[in-house]
Amino acid sequence: MRRSILLVVLAISMIGKSFAQTEQTELYRKVANWSTTDKTFNSTIIPNFRDFVYLKNGKMITDLVNIGDYKYLEKLDSILIQFRKDIAFYKDSLENGMGNVRIDYLVSSSKEYREIRFKKYNPEGDIYVRRHGETERLKLDQDTIRIIIKNITGSAKPTYWMYPIQVTFLVNNYTDIDKILAEKATWQHAFDTLTAVRTPKEIKNPYRFPSSCIYKPYFIPSSLDSVYMLRTHNTYEKYKSRMHFVKFNEILKKEFGQFRSFELPTHHVAAYGNIGAGLVRNTLSPDGEFGITYINYYRRGESRSYEFNTLFASSNFFFDKMADGGYSVSDNWFLNIESGSSYDEEMLGVKIRGFSVGAGYLVRENGNYFKGTTMKVFASVRLMSGLRICPELIATNNFKQIFPGLTFKIFGVKRELNNN
Repeated sequence: MRRSILLVVLAISMIGKSFAQTEQTELYRKVANWSTTDKTFNSTIIPNFRDFVYLKNGKMITDLVNIGDYKYLEKLDSILIQFRKDIAFYKDSLENGMGNVRIDYLVSSSKEYREIRFKKYNPEGDIYVRRHGETERLKLDQDTIRIIIKNITGSAKPTYWMYPIQVTFLVNNYTDIDKILAEKATWQHAFDTLTAVRTPKEIKNPYRFPSSCIYKPYFIPSSLDSVYMLRTHNTYEKYKSRMHFVKFNEILKKEFGQFRSFELPTHHVAAYGNIGAGLVRNTLSPDGEFGITYINYYRRGESRSYEFNTLFASSNFFFDKMADGGYSVSDNWFLNIESGSSYDEEMLGVKIRGFSVGAGYLVRENGNYFKGTTMKVFASVRLMSGLRICPELIATNNFKQIFPGLTFKIFGVKRELNNN
């Protein structure tokens, strides 16, 4: 009974620590939350290629902007050998305690020295196992070693186009670096494989077509896998190839979790409509629009975003009271063009989802609200809730009168007409 309880406690602890380790090794955080030290060891560049490689003695995660950056990792073994020498001085202080440690190791062609940062994490309680009359303390957390290579162009003068390469190792103990070095042939072969599996469009336009791979060079099916192969009528080679290597058409923020895979479409055309309300002069009136939009996708950071160009017709509906007590409806139609982007960002403390600008020309006049040639220019700010706020500047009566307006677009629908 006691043995069963001990196993349960260990299992729960391992699961909890697994999640904690995942959070501690998260590769990127908001720049606004970075300290001066974080800015030294982290980068605002979001990778286009993030790959996970299972080794015998740990796991390796590579973060690259271009797939050709793998060639700069040909001498990774030399960096690891130097890393081993540099941290030997700190061995006593790093091994004091049963928590885990993260080591950031920065090398740069523009500096003659290397920079090192240590971050120690205390365990959430100490875990012991009683075996053969002796008590032994267990370490369940992995250590993290992150190698950061900056100024890969070899230039001593930093430029905007310089960006870092990151290689992260998750190991049982940071001293296992010798075991990692012993697998040099394996991870160099992995670099060649991960380069070869990328398609021409991913290599040519990595910002539009990012990808992640999970590569297990040592995968060997277990007895349970053999049962699965029999039930699914898969041959060993087919099953091994599928479990040996998996590719995703997106950047995985972490290895475990949602494996939603999508390929960013180049563009598509959609029809859409919106309803809302507008303030024209001193009158609040319902507003409606419909049109067609051309959407061109791109990637902003780790999220999918897009640019759009839209042609649409919009109308303000005014209600005028007649002599008999009834109401007449005056609709004034504008033909508009609009251009903008959709993305998630924070501006002046407000989270917005997109911004656009446009212009419109009055093609149908009804009532006394507009006269003669009438045009307007407008901007549109889309909030996270979906509400769009559109300040306007309207020129009417052959541009003799200019006054502001404001429109709120509350509800909209969109339907794709094609997808390429």
